[in-house]
Amino acid sequence: MKLKNLVLNSLKNVDLSMIDIKEPSKEFLDLIKKEIILQRKKNYSFPIPKIDKLQIPNFVFLLRTLDFRRWEFKKNWVYKNKKRFWALFSKLEDLFKIGVKNIDYKIFKKIISPKESDSLGKLRFKFFKKNLLWLKNNYDGNFKNYFEKNKNPLNFTLGLTNLGRFEDIAKNSKKIYFLKPNQLLYTEYLLATNQMKKYSENLKDLTAFADYRLPQVLMYFNIIIPNKKLLDKIKNKKIIRIGSKEEIEIRASTILACELIKNKIKKVSSFEVDMALWNFTYKNKIKINIPHFRAKSIFY
Repeated sequence: MKLKNLVLNSLKNVDLSMIDIKEPSKEFLDLIKKEIILQRKKNYSFPIPKIDKLQIPNFVFLLRTLDFRRWEFKKNWVYKNKKRFWALFSKLEDLFKIGVKNIDYKIFKKIISPKESDSLGKLRFKFFKKNLLWLKNNYDGNFKNYFEKNKNPLNFTLGLTNLGRFEDIAKNSKKIYFLKPNQLLYTEYLLATNQMKKYSENLKDLTAFADYRLPQVLMYFNIIIPNKKLLDKIKNKKIIRIGSKEEIEIRASTILACELIKNKIKKVSSFEVDMALWNFTYKNKIKINIPHFRAKSIFY
């Protein structure tokens, strides 16, 4: 079975009663195409971390391990003139320069989580230490060995689900596979190790990475349209419970909308549509006048 088939087939179990998905406009599709062309020229703008080259596979793995719930403490994600995801990227570079094997919580907190709650900092540290131990016990301490044994996207993503942080599978009557951090890790690993061309066919098997930013853009462009009750909840910044019907519908509609967009544009992949949408929020290219939805999730 293909990974994309697994995800999309599972989404058939989601009844979209609160959200409509509308056809994207020609103007929107042109905007996406231009952004994808730009990102291809820039190799998707993922920098090589300034650390020992042999440690890059572990860096990418631990970066994805730590990247969740950054919206709660915005001041924590400003570091060395960088913001948001790139602030975390820079923080982890500094952690690697110290050495990650014997890092304790005090040092971890000082670098990674100085301006967020202690409970959230400890949660990040828990995943950090657990995943390092998993690498040591199963893959000789090197994430490259995991990739070499699990190059297929389906095997790669499902093989991580026993780690908690990567168990992004919702449940109602049946399992619903999102696998957001798992799929994003696959892409980032190939970017950081300069293997995008080598595994270009594999990348076509990925869906969009359903988080909190993509639906924000899709709502702004009236491609996914929540009903009034859900939209009011999002606009009023109310917490949406993870695993709730609301959260599942938002994320499911995001993946389905990105597939719709991909199918309207020739020769692009779902992950490229995802990255184009993400760039719209990150680089402030478009002034989006609707807040992102808020959920206290470990998956995004």
